[in-house]
Amino acid sequence: MDDLDILIARLTAEFEDTLHLIFKKISEEIDIDQLAHAIAAHDEVRIAAILSFDEGLHQGIDSDLNNGLLYALIGGIAFAMKGFAQRHRSRVNPNGEVEQLMAELRRNVVEPLARRAYEATTQTISRMQRLNFNAHEIARSAVAALSLAPDQAKSIVYMRKAVREALQAASALPEGELPPQAAKTILDRVQSHLNAAQHAALRKAFSGPLDETTVQKLLLRHTRALASYRQSVIARQEATRAVHLGEYLAFRQGKANRSIPRDARRFWRTREDERVRHTHHLVPAMNADGVDVGEPFQTPLGPALYPPLEINCRCRVDVRRPNAGA
Repeated sequence: MDDLDILIARLTAEFEDTLHLIFKKISEEIDIDQLAHAIAAHDEVRIAAILSFDEGLHQGIDSDLNNGLLYALIGGIAFAMKGFAQRHRSRVNPNGEVEQLMAELRRNVVEPLARRAYEATTQTISRMQRLNFNAHEIARSAVAALSLAPDQAKSIVYMRKAVREALQAASALPEGELPPQAAKTILDRVQSHLNAAQHAALRKAFSGPLDETTVQKLLLRHTRALASYRQSVIARQEATRAVHLGEYLAFRQGKANRSIPRDARRFWRTREDERVRHTHHLVPAMNADGVDVGEPFQTPLGPALYPPLEINCRCRVDVRRPNAGA
């Protein structure tokens, strides 16, 4: 593990902890009863106020991430810049980038998270109303959806739909268990909306006695698992992006103040192991002469100034003179 890996791991852990605490805090501050009353009354203004929505953003996420996360990411960017300068014996001034970085990070990280929370929650409410869930269940699901992506929230709604149908069908039977064909019919109706783990969990649950407590625990477990996975992916992705952005800014400053040779260029490098994706493996050859300031790398997935190219990308960028060798 090199210095960049260590920095990315530290930033990832900090970002993930921050996301978890923010979503937990926001969820705990919402009055479920008030939200349920507003949902039952179809009072969209009141729903928006209770959930802290405004013009397509969740204001709590926007504010809390802006206050707590941006400084951590900027600190990581500055650290990456200084590490680059030390390795290349160049000069950098991280302070000169802060104002622009604040604006870019808010636009590219904070606002999308706040917007996705808004989308996931409003879509959950609308979808569950169409499926005739009661207001309190919609309210609880809406709050849980704040920490999910819209597609994840949709899958949880359809898990709930399947569970409701299964409980209703089982309650009408003396033994309280679904016949295999009935379980299959219910699962077939929602299968296209579920991932493999959700489908398997429901199939297992429907194979034995059903009760409200057990299935609610199942739904809660899958909701938390989806939220945790999403937060870990976002944290890793943005931490990686921040570190590589820091290195790019340091290269740009070094070129501008001439502390880096004028003919130095940036070269894409993979880890060169069996885990490297084919699309990533092609990038070094597509940019054999390297790229300069302001030039993106050409990749099979489109132009990129720096990694990550995709989720879990482990690529790096080296800076050297064209004939200096790898």
